[in-house]
Amino acid sequence: MEAALVLPLLIVILFGIIEFSIVLYDQAMVTRWAREGARYGTMWAPTTYRYTDTQIVSYITTGLGNQLISFSNSDQPVVIANRCVNPDDILTVTVTYPYSFLLLPNFVDQLTGKITLRSVARMNCEH
Repeated sequence: MEAALVLPLLIVILFGIIEFSIVLYDQAMVTRWAREGARYGTMWAPTTYRYTDTQIVSYITTGLGNQLISFSNSDQPVVIANRCVNPDDILTVTVTYPYSFLLLPNFVDQLTGKITLRSVARMNCEH
């Protein structure tokens, strides 16, 4: 009888721990790829002077898309980058990802809605 009362609560706690772990992992990936994109954007391009905004965004979305835990979720990360023009510029990359809950979607989405994971990376452009 006690197991019937406690088991649903333990299952909800277990799935909550798993869901929270996935959120933390996805936030770490958003932060990592914002930094990677900023580093990539500050380097010299082989054929041009600098990488373009489109090349930086493509680099980040390709890498990030392969590493997010989304279980075929239709939400895509949004990447905003400004390329280096002058040697003393600061390149800023902003990555946002609207996270939808995966394991308890109906229950949690009604309470909180989607969580927006966001990271901003800034790096000085190389000379």
